[in-house]
Amino acid sequence: NDIFRDGKDLSEKRDDYLEWPEDFMAVSFLSAQRSKEPNFQVGACIVNAENKIVGIGYNGMPNGCSDDLLPWNRAAKSKLDTKYPYVCHAEMNAIMNKNSADVKGCTMCVALFPCNECAKLIIQADSLKSSLLSLCFMESTSV
Repeated sequence: NDIFRDGKDLSEKRDDYLEWPEDFMAVSFLSAQRSKEPNFQVGACIVNAENKIVGIGYNGMPNGCSDDLLPWNRAAKSKLDTKYPYVCHAEMNAIMNKNSADVKGCTMCVALFPCNECAKLIIQADSLKSSLLSLCFMESTSV
């Protein structure tokens, strides 16, 4: 009988698929893998009310700036010799990379708590909600 494989009924739909929040968090984690930041690789995914991705970002140097020339140090004698004046956070990049006119009513999934600057950007991005890993998975019991 071809409808069973490994004890599963192949004539029925799967019930072990990813829920939307898990899917979008997975996209955030996958996007984080693009980051060249040696300490924290962070990704962010903006999703609209229809569960469509409208923006993705990860932490990295600004467009057009060589990540080979700018510093990745966390500490140095001069702040200009650290990464902090240069690195754009995942949340900022997701907002800047959005493919829709606005992000009103959208949700941002990100695995690391936003810094104060990103929190301000999220607030200013016209009602964008931020869902951290713990919040995205709050309703899911399959984590």
